[in-house]
Amino acid sequence: MQIVLLILRSVGGSFLFAVFLVVGIALIDFGIRRFINSTDAIAAHWPILAVIYRHLKSLRFDNGTAAALLSTLAQIAGIFLGLYFAVVGTPVSTRYADVPPNVRELMIADKLGNQYIKLVALFGAVATLLLAAQSLSIPYGLLNLTVVAFLGVATILSFIVLGRRAFEFFDPGALVNQLGSELIGWIDRATRLRYFGRQRAFQAHYQKQAAALLSSYEGVVRLAAQDDVTRQHTLPYLAVHALGILTYYGRRKSRLASDSYWFRRQYEHKNWLTTSFIETSIALRTGTALHPNEVSDLDWFEKEITEIFWLAHKNLLDGGKLDQAAQVSLSEQRLLHVWVNTCS
Repeated sequence: MQIVLLILRSVGGSFLFAVFLVVGIALIDFGIRRFINSTDAIAAHWPILAVIYRHLKSLRFDNGTAAALLSTLAQIAGIFLGLYFAVVGTPVSTRYADVPPNVRELMIADKLGNQYIKLVALFGAVATLLLAAQSLSIPYGLLNLTVVAFLGVATILSFIVLGRRAFEFFDPGALVNQLGSELIGWIDRATRLRYFGRQRAFQAHYQKQAAALLSSYEGVVRLAAQDDVTRQHTLPYLAVHALGILTYYGRRKSRLASDSYWFRRQYEHKNWLTTSFIETSIALRTGTALHPNEVSDLDWFEKEITEIFWLAHKNLLDGGKLDQAAQVSLSEQRLLHVWVNTCS
């Protein structure tokens, strides 16, 4: 019973949205038909409007044809939903079978793919609701039929893009574009000069999300270093991409206060010779250590992103990809040149 309630709770919002969409479109269709009937005499004075009104009135609703169409569209929704999961499951079960969960979640959390799933689910739900309404002899109008047909066409055409995109996930570098955009998004939130964004809780949350993305980035680099093809073609891109993120962060870091909780907190041990007598005497009498100071690690982001860069660069050198390593080194040199000019 708890599982059933959990499922109903998770799909309740989507179900209500589909119901409101069908009801709303039916009301709009009813309002349009009433408006046409009430303005028919006025439209007769305008030849173009008269032709449009005549064609709209000539549209007829065939219950048998509509039922067959809705049944076919509902089947199409189920087929394409299954096809998409089958296509996505192929790289998950092969390429990403032995990777850390955070790397696998990058592919599963693909924004474009998730939007496609929502589109297909909405398409199937609307078609099913219209079938149910027709079986109960509830009028839903031609506009609802037009909308569900449009959703069906969008589902079929979108699958071409999504199906091709799913095969791109065999290259780990395809995961970095979404990861990089999300990482830049958290940097932008942290460096925004707004009231709530400067609060400690918000800054700590931004730092936590950015650190998780950097950990996933490192996992993608390690995955790309596993075979010769991706080591040659993907690792240079990952290294240069990491330098680009570092450059972007360097331009916005000056907006952060030194005591911001965007900077990771770390403990620093006190010196017994420079600590106050009261604190050292208490520590000696109780047999405990001095309470450490909590300081900000102002360079935590640079340390982690440069470690990712050097990991990719080292794997290029270890794999004998000297040409690619040289190109990455040139990109690093250009970055250092830009930083020197900025600082001067």
